[in-house]
Amino acid sequence: MNFRREWFVGFDKETGTVRRITESVAYSEVNRFKWRNPDLLYIHKRRGLIVIEIDGSIHDKKTDKTSRRNKQYVAGHIKLIVINLTNVRATNRTLEEAIDWKMEKLLQEGHIGTEYDRV
Repeated sequence: MNFRREWFVGFDKETGTVRRITESVAYSEVNRFKWRNPDLLYIHKRRGLIVIEIDGSIHDKKTDKTSRRNKQYVAGHIKLIVINLTNVRATNRTLEEAIDWKMEKLLQEGHIGTEYDRV
């Protein structure tokens, strides 16, 4: 799979729909959209835009900010996979194995849960 790392997703400020996906943001576009910078991004021919966020322990402290981020992706009709590093370590999987497992589940079943899926 050809993941894009640290690309930008631009959301319409009023509707919340995805308007732009880009490797960099021009100065002229900084205020035009609400920008998110996911850890990994994948565009699938049938499943559309898939975002993977890899959350470390800081997200346990910034729960409101993390929740707003997740809700924005879901509201923008983006398939979201959240990988919690603490959970990955507890299962004795590598990060790559956790990502592969969740991507395989998504691509086979077509969904990852009601809102988003955590590993």
